[in-house]
Amino acid sequence: MTPEFWKRVEEAFEQATTLDPAAQQRWLQSMQQQDAALASQVAQLLAADDQDDARLNAPIEASLQAMASSVDDPWIGRQLGHYRIISRIATGGMGAVFRAERTDAQFEQDVAIKLMGSHLADADALGRFRTERQILAHMQHPYIASLLDGGALSDNTPYLVMEYVTGAPLTQHCQTQQLSVDARLQLFLKVCEAVAYAHRNLVVHRDIKPGNILVDDHGNPRLLDFGIAKLMADSPDTATVTVQRMTPDYASPEQITGQPVTTVSDVYALGVLLYEMLSGQRPYQLQGLRPAEMEQLVCDTTPTRPSEHATAQLRGLSRDLDAVVLKAMHRDPEHRYTSVQALAEDIQRHLEGRPVQARGQQWRYLASKFMRRHALAVAASSITLLLGVAALVYHNHSVTSERDQARFEAARAKAVTGFLIDIFKQSNPDETDGANVTAREILDIGAERLEQGLFAQPRIRGELNHSIGTVYSHLGQYPQAGQQFTAMIALAEQLGDPLMQARGLTGLGRVLFEQGELSRAQASHEQALSLLAADPGDNAVQRATMLNDLAESQFAQGDYTHADSNNRKALAILEGFPQQGIESLSKTQHDLGVSLQIQGHFDEAEQLLRQALDNALQSVGERNSNTLAYMHALAALLHERGHNPEAEKIYLRVLDLERDLLGEDYVDADATMTNLGRLYSDMQQFEQAEHFLRAAVAHVHRVRGPDHAYTAYDMINLANLLHQLERPQEAYDLAAHALEIYSRAVPDDHPYIASASLTYAGTLIDLGRPSLAEQAARRALDICAKALPEGHWLAASARSVLGETLFLQDQPEAAETLLREAYPVLAAARPEDRATSNALSRLIRFYSARGNAEQLAYYQALRDG
Repeated sequence: MTPEFWKRVEEAFEQATTLDPAAQQRWLQSMQQQDAALASQVAQLLAADDQDDARLNAPIEASLQAMASSVDDPWIGRQLGHYRIISRIATGGMGAVFRAERTDAQFEQDVAIKLMGSHLADADALGRFRTERQILAHMQHPYIASLLDGGALSDNTPYLVMEYVTGAPLTQHCQTQQLSVDARLQLFLKVCEAVAYAHRNLVVHRDIKPGNILVDDHGNPRLLDFGIAKLMADSPDTATVTVQRMTPDYASPEQITGQPVTTVSDVYALGVLLYEMLSGQRPYQLQGLRPAEMEQLVCDTTPTRPSEHATAQLRGLSRDLDAVVLKAMHRDPEHRYTSVQALAEDIQRHLEGRPVQARGQQWRYLASKFMRRHALAVAASSITLLLGVAALVYHNHSVTSERDQARFEAARAKAVTGFLIDIFKQSNPDETDGANVTAREILDIGAERLEQGLFAQPRIRGELNHSIGTVYSHLGQYPQAGQQFTAMIALAEQLGDPLMQARGLTGLGRVLFEQGELSRAQASHEQALSLLAADPGDNAVQRATMLNDLAESQFAQGDYTHADSNNRKALAILEGFPQQGIESLSKTQHDLGVSLQIQGHFDEAEQLLRQALDNALQSVGERNSNTLAYMHALAALLHERGHNPEAEKIYLRVLDLERDLLGEDYVDADATMTNLGRLYSDMQQFEQAEHFLRAAVAHVHRVRGPDHAYTAYDMINLANLLHQLERPQEAYDLAAHALEIYSRAVPDDHPYIASASLTYAGTLIDLGRPSLAEQAARRALDICAKALPEGHWLAASARSVLGETLFLQDQPEAAETLLREAYPVLAAARPEDRATSNALSRLIRFYSARGNAEQLAYYQALRDG
C-alpha cells in the first residue's frame, strides 16, 4: 500500500468521524462497493475510535501511525524553511506532527512541526490553526511548550514550529513512576500553574487531557496543543466546539451541550484530570456512547468519589480530596472553583493540613480536624496562648479605680472563658471524620467567633485582633492576618485612638509587604507614622520601629535613598534607648547594612551587620529567628567578599537552627538554601548547589505562592546555575518565567528585573538568539541607570553582556568598547564574583576571535595570575 493510499484513508476517516453512528454504517456500505480496501481500513480506525487508549487518549492517531510505519512517508526528508523533517510523531484530527531538525547551521535544535491536514483546509479549520499560532506566540511559561517559528507551504497550508518535548503523558508518568498521592498533587499544581497562566493571558485551553500534558525527564509537565483553544476576546459564536473537535471524557457539561465556554470549563477538565490521577480511572465511562447519551450521563449524574476507585498504592484518599475533585467537576459552573488559582490553593491547603474550601467552614469539621490531630496537648497550649493574650490586653490598659478594675477583670475573665469554651465545645469526637488538621485552625475558630462580636469591650476585641493577626502572620497566613489588623483599625477609628490605629496600620503594612503588595505596604506605614506624629506621647522607640518598617518597604521597591535615610533616622533614635530598643536597633542595623551591601559599600555594611548580630546574641541569644536572619545576612556579605569558608560555616549553622527551631515550612528558609546553593556553585560543588537551589524554589513556591517576587528571585538563582552548567533551555525557561513574575510583583525599574534580564540574556546567547539577548541587556542597563548609583557593578555587568551580544552580531568596535569599560569596574567592586570572571572570559573570547595576540595574552595573564 502506498503513501497516497494512506493519505486517502486519513481523509476518509476524518470525513466519517463527522457522521453519527448510523450514518457512518451507511457511508461504509457505500464505500465498500466503491473501494473495499479503503472501506476496510477506515472501518478498523472507527472501531479503534470506540476503544479506550489511556496512554494518549488518541487510539486513532496510534492506529494511523502503526499502519503508516510499514510504508515510506513522503514527508520524511522534506525541507520546511530552516527545518528538515526526520520522522512522523503523530497523526490526528487537525493534521500531523513531525519531528524535525534545524539545518541552517546557526545551532543544533530538534523541533516539532505541526502541519494542518489538507482535508481540513476550510475557513473554520484555518481559523483555528491561526488562532493556535496567535495564542502560542504570546505564551512564555516553563510548563507550556513554546512556539519557535511558523510558515506556510506553497499551497498556503500553514504549519507551526514548536519546541520538541520528550516525555510521557501525565497519567502514564504517575503510574510508571509509582508517584505517591502528595507527589501527584505537587505535579498537578504545576499543571494548574500553566493553565492559570493561559487564563491570565485571556486563553481558555478547552482540551486539557493527559495526552496534551507530557512530563519531561525533570518531572515537569508541558502543556501542549492549543488547537481548539479560545481567546476570551473572541466573539461568542467561537465558544462552541463539536464533539469531534474536543475530547468528551474531559469536556465540561457546557462544552458537550454547546453552551458558552469560560475559564471554569478548564477547571472542570482539571477536576477530571485530578480524578484520574488519584483513582486510576475516569469519572465517566463514555466509550461507545452516542452524543445524546454522553450528554445525559455527564450533565445529569454525579460521579462516584475518586477514593472509591483508588488503587492499593493510593488507598486512603481523604474526604478533603474527594470534595476538591467533585467541586471542580460540579455540573453547574457557578458551583465550581471560580478560577484555576482557587483550585490550586485548595490543593495547597490539603498538602499543608489545613481545611479545604471545598468542604466549607463547618465548625464540626474544623474542630474535629484539630482535636484528632493534636488532642489535649495542643488544645492546652492554645488555651494558654489565648489566656496570655487576654492577660496582656488587661495589663496594657489602665483602669481608674479598684472597683472599675474588678469589674473589668471579671468581665474579661467571663468573656475569655466563654470564648474558649465556645471554641472547644464544637470538637465533639463523635462527629469527627478522622481527617487531619493543624494547630493554626484553632485560630480560625477563634477569629470567626471574634468577628461575630463576642466581646462587647472594643479595646479587648481590638487587642485580640492584633494578637491573633500577629500569630497568623508568623504562621504565614497573610489573608487571615490582614483581616484581623483591618478589624483593629476600624475599631480604633470608632474609638478615636490614633495610637491603636497606628499599630493596626503597622501590622497591616507588614502583612502587605509579605504578600508582595509593596506600594500598599508603604502607604500603610506612612499613614501610621503620620498618626503617631499627631499624638507623639512617649513613643520614640515605636516611631523608630515604624520608620524601619517604612524603610523596608521602600528598599524592596528599589528606593535605596529614602530607605537609607529612614533607617538612619531610626538608628539615631534607637541609640538613645540601648536597652528598651535593642531588638529594633539590631533590625535597623541589619536592614541598613543589607542596603549598603547592595550598593557596594561593603566596609560599612559589614560593620553594621556584625553589630546587629552581636546585639542580637547578647539580648536574645542564638536560638532566635531574628538572630538567624542576622547570621544569614553576614554570611551573604562574607560570601560576596570571597570569604567562603566562614560564610559556609555560618550558613550551615543557620540551616540547622532554622529546621530545629522553626520547622521545615519556615517561611524564609528558601533564602538560606538559595545562598548555600550560590556559595557551593562558586566553590565548584555543583551537585550540592543544584540540590539547595531546587529545594529553595520548591519551598518558596509552596510557602509564598507562584507570583511572589521571592519566587522569581530563587528561580533566577537556579537559572544562573543551569546556565553555568550549560543547560541553556532549562535556564531560559526559568529566567523567562521569573521575568514574567517580576513584571507583576515589582516596579518596572526594580534592580531585580535588571539582574534577571542579564540572566535571561545569557540564556538567549547560548540558544543562538543574540538580537533578543541585546534587547534584554539594554533593558538591564536602562534600569541600572535609573535605579542604581553611577558606576554600580550591576551596570558594568550589563555593559559586558551587551558587548558580547554586539560582538555576536558583527559589531566588534562597539563590543570592544563595552567589554573593556566593564571589566575594571567589576574587578574593583567584586573581584571574587562570577560576574567578574564572566566579564574577563568575554574579553578573552573576543580577542581570541579577533586574532589580537597581545591583548589576548594580557587578559589570559589576568585570568591565570
